[in-house]
Amino acid sequence: MLNKNGWVRLPNGLILQWMEVISPYVTSTHAGSANLGSFYFPRSFEEECYSVTLTTEVFVEGEAQLEHTLFDKEKVDIRLNWFGTYTNPTGMKIFVFAIGK
Repeated sequence: MLNKNGWVRLPNGLILQWMEVISPYVTSTHAGSANLGSFYFPRSFEEECYSVTLTTEVFVEGEAQLEHTLFDKEKVDIRLNWFGTYTNPTGMKIFVFAIGK
């Protein structure tokens, strides 16, 4: 059974990981950015993390983008950038998918 957070190792050795994280509340009347934190994968990659993809629920007000500022074998650091007035609902879900070995 798959869960919100988990991983699977493929026969060729690739490891796929997924997790759901909750962002803190953000509100602003001008453009800016905020580090949302470091989020640890369900398990560490043994050799290297090759790629991380972020998606999220719909933003409530304003225009914004998510980006990972760093990822390694254990974690991903996530930043939120917004343009103009912006409100991020408390508990916005961010979905992380990572591939590595």
